[in-house]
Amino acid sequence: MSWRGWLSFFAFACAAISADVDPQLLLSRVRAKVAVNAKQMPRYLCRQKIERRQFVVDSKIRSCPALVQEKTRRTRFRLRLAADDRANLDVMLAEGSEIFSWPGSGHFETAHPGDLLSGGMAGSGDFASFLIDIFGIDAVTFHYAGACESPSCVRFQYEVPLVSSHYVLKMAVREFTVGYMGTFDVDPRTADLLRVVVLPADPDGSLPEICELRTQMTYARSSSRTGDYMLPSTTEKDLLLNDASYLENRTSYQGCRQFGSESVLKFDDADGANAAPPPGEHPAQALSFPPGTQLELSLISKIDSQVNSAGDLVEAALTKSVRVAGRVSAPAGTIVRGHLTRMEHLYLPWNQVVIGIRFDRMMQGSSEIPLALAPLGETDEHGRGTFTFNGKRAVLEKNLVSRWVVRAP
Repeated sequence: MSWRGWLSFFAFACAAISADVDPQLLLSRVRAKVAVNAKQMPRYLCRQKIERRQFVVDSKIRSCPALVQEKTRRTRFRLRLAADDRANLDVMLAEGSEIFSWPGSGHFETAHPGDLLSGGMAGSGDFASFLIDIFGIDAVTFHYAGACESPSCVRFQYEVPLVSSHYVLKMAVREFTVGYMGTFDVDPRTADLLRVVVLPADPDGSLPEICELRTQMTYARSSSRTGDYMLPSTTEKDLLLNDASYLENRTSYQGCRQFGSESVLKFDDADGANAAPPPGEHPAQALSFPPGTQLELSLISKIDSQVNSAGDLVEAALTKSVRVAGRVSAPAGTIVRGHLTRMEHLYLPWNQVVIGIRFDRMMQGSSEIPLALAPLGETDEHGRGTFTFNGKRAVLEKNLVSRWVVRAP
């Protein structure tokens, strides 16, 4: 058969699949499957591997319609890489929303990854919250759009009104809820989701700086001892701003697993502060250092911008004892723990590496007590340490000394 024959056969097969579909019945099957998944998802934890890139559009245009037109045509839409970074986080579902933690910590503390990571674009919803909105809210409208570009795939359009939406956009100085719309692709034989596209709506022009924001989730079947479930495998998020900035996030979900009955989840710092210590140990005093107390830390961990990612554990040790009211509150050598919050490479206007560090725990025996520290130097918007180095690579060797100050929680 010639290529024209194959193409005709492919088109005929897609048309036949589309013609055999009962849209209302298929939509009911999809919604039922998503409802089952939503009940099981709170028992799932996935590792997010996040890769972020920021570009500058090589254009003098600063009009959103013209920039979007250029991007669509791709005739003059040329990009210059301005920055990239990578990060790892853990995510799971709780009470209908994602919650995030540092990798492996089991201490889920925030509903937005931007509270853990510095720089770049961060967002939530793609793990499960979008699906709960789209398929669980009665006010959502659907329209059957027919066959997709590939076999065994049909497409629906949807719209989530603002009054029912939980889609929150967090800008530099403000945040607000928006309605959204998009498409989702389904295998009509199994009623499995294949991909979902999310586009925020802006009917009143409240997002003048955003020219285009698109999120696409691709799904795959995950097997566990209790059954098979559809979980996101990858997410692509693209943002075009009216200052000719273009941002890309690529997130893959790895090591998804189901929590067992022996698993313990923590949601507040209070857990660490109030937990009973092991027999023979003194209780940890979370407020042993008044705000303004200075600590000198020596790195135990080596940090390499070509090896490490945001989310990696960082350890340091006190170089000298810390005294409060004439008494030693923490002896020299006491371990302080934290995480990298940023591992970003800048390319414009010249090569630089920006490393973010947050120290937030001090070891006392086998207990970890919360500790809020800020560096005696540059900080980000959350008060975390920011260290900038010229060049394509930065290495912070072990025993590197830095100075920090205790801040109010």
